[in-house]
Amino acid sequence: MRSDQVRETDPWARGVVLSFDFVTKDLKDYYSKNSPQGAYEVLKRFLLKNGFEHLRDSDYKNKFMDKVDTVDLLYSFSRDHKWFPHCINKVNISPNITALDISNDIKALGDEDWKKEKDAENAGKSQEKQAPLSEYKNLIEKARLTRMTDKPDIGSDGKKMENER
Repeated sequence: MRSDQVRETDPWARGVVLSFDFVTKDLKDYYSKNSPQGAYEVLKRFLLKNGFEHLRDSDYKNKFMDKVDTVDLLYSFSRDHKWFPHCINKVNISPNITALDISNDIKALGDEDWKKEKDAENAGKSQEKQAPLSEYKNLIEKARLTRMTDKPDIGSDGKKMENER
């Protein structure tokens, strides 16, 4: 078998994806009571320094390292950071397999007529919610106008003037 064929069939040929999760209680006990989440940053800096790319959350990718080198690297980290082995909930090393994003294909399956109906329903609901508010504003305005016309006449001395009958 040619070496390029091996590379195509070996799932580890494109590198590794490393994912990990800590136990927060253990981080407080063995890493830092005040700043347990700082452990994520410590490991992140170490992985970036050693050729990993941060994907998201606690997921990292290295296109050139294999699983054995990744394990050796984590052993090295563990020797220098005594808290690490005691705080791990899970550490996964997976082959770096190219993901196939089919989001646009799925979105293309959307029923546009159904969506228009839902949009119209939602617009109607939105207007229904606003109607009571406009009615409330009208009531406030009527009450304000009524108070203005029902106010007793106040004399220059600030006292209520009696209507003459």
